[in-house]
Amino acid sequence: MWALPVEIIEKKSDAKVRERREKRSEKREKHDLIAQQRMNRATKKMADYSLWQTIFVGLGTFLLIVTLFLTRQANKAARSAVAVTRRMGKVQSRAYVVVKGGALKNFGEGKHAHAVVSLINSGQTPAHGVRTKMHVGIGPYPPPTGAAFSEPPELTDAGSDGVAGPGAVLYKHVTMEDHPLTAPEVASITNGQQAIYIVGDVRYRDAFGKARTTRFRTMFTHRSVARDSEDIEVCDEGNEAD
Repeated sequence: MWALPVEIIEKKSDAKVRERREKRSEKREKHDLIAQQRMNRATKKMADYSLWQTIFVGLGTFLLIVTLFLTRQANKAARSAVAVTRRMGKVQSRAYVVVKGGALKNFGEGKHAHAVVSLINSGQTPAHGVRTKMHVGIGPYPPPTGAAFSEPPELTDAGSDGVAGPGAVLYKHVTMEDHPLTAPEVASITNGQQAIYIVGDVRYRDAFGKARTTRFRTMFTHRSVARDSEDIEVCDEGNEAD
């Protein structure tokens, strides 16, 4: 078969219409492409904003957690400081019943030595239900390290003094009832070979309701006797208070 060339002859009016239609179509395509590019850029920006927002939210959450932790630690420290201050206040203001001084009476051969021990509440609040136990005896001087002393009886003649206010002085008496001093004992005490020991404890309640105990070990030596027995000495051991 033979192929015959065909030439389409288009009218000028139709060609112009077609050209205008193609231009409008091309223009729309360009506008659509520009719109898509703008949407893509906007979408990318939104994604970037979302990413940074997530980062900032995470950072803010982390900082909030750190702040809450530090606040909690600060509150704990504040509570601890308050507790320490309260304890220090109690320690500084509570009652302290301790030995203030003493004197030895009726010292001599054939006599029943009589000791007076003065106790003082050196604290800033009262001591309640004060009870004292004391024991008096003769022992070697100086006292050997770790020497054992007899426990005082349950009660002395002083018994309970009720309330001892701040600065109150209590005088406790104890006598060697069953043992008059012999001449050798008087000589050994005067020469510094022996001493008269007063061992005791004081029990009371402080203003905060806590039971307290003061243990003391004191003595009258040749020095005390030489000064008319108006001075009491504290032993190196056996003195403690809680």
